[in-house]
Amino acid sequence: MTESEKPAENPAPGATPEARPVQLGEVPKSGPVEPLAVNIAPLMDVPLKVSVLLGETRMSLGDLLRLGTGSIIELSRSAGEPIDVLVNDRLYARGEIVAVGEDFGVRVVELVAAPKTSAA
Repeated sequence: MTESEKPAENPAPGATPEARPVQLGEVPKSGPVEPLAVNIAPLMDVPLKVSVLLGETRMSLGDLLRLGTGSIIELSRSAGEPIDVLVNDRLYARGEIVAVGEDFGVRVVELVAAPKTSAA
């Protein structure tokens, strides 16, 4: 074990620990990265919350309390505009409402690319 690899000793209570620079070695360059052969079968039964967002609006408590049967709430989307499909509250796809017998469904028309995350 080299000097820089030794674990830091606990300073005495109230003492300021010593700060010192760390020397990191070069990381060797590797060839093309191959994807991992991962078996995701165990994850296939994990339950997820899927929501369909038709639109939204803001209103005061007074306006909300005045709503009754037959009231219309104007939403933030136009008729015919794609609706959002959320998975665990994250945008996953856009789609359109369809009738499936007596029920409603969503036909996916676009998968949304995952947002790029910045490395911290």
